[in-house]
Amino acid sequence: MTSAGFDVDEGTNMDPIRDFGSGVAAVRISMTGVPGLHSQQTFFFPGLFEIDGITVTFWRDFAAARDFAYGAGLHRQLMKRQRDDEFGARTSFTRFKVLHSEGTWHGSDPLSW
Repeated sequence: MTSAGFDVDEGTNMDPIRDFGSGVAAVRISMTGVPGLHSQQTFFFPGLFEIDGITVTFWRDFAAARDFAYGAGLHRQLMKRQRDDEFGARTSFTRFKVLHSEGTWHGSDPLSW
């Protein structure tokens, strides 16, 4: 799960926020057909003076997630830019291991391979 948040007011330059969002969309498009990816979703939580987004991905295993995140490609390039340019007021990158699931996530069990 990754998240990024931006504090905004009437004087905020929205161009960097739009640029970040375009990068998120491009990464999600680039994920189509990536080995080991079960599913991907993005959620937005607009507030009065902030915009926060969360991306959730389910992977077959750690190696598949690592290879996508840190291997050659757009995601790695944009992660470097994130570190160098410090987009966002709040960012987090968290890994979870699903131990149990009930029901489905977008039509399938995230633990079934």
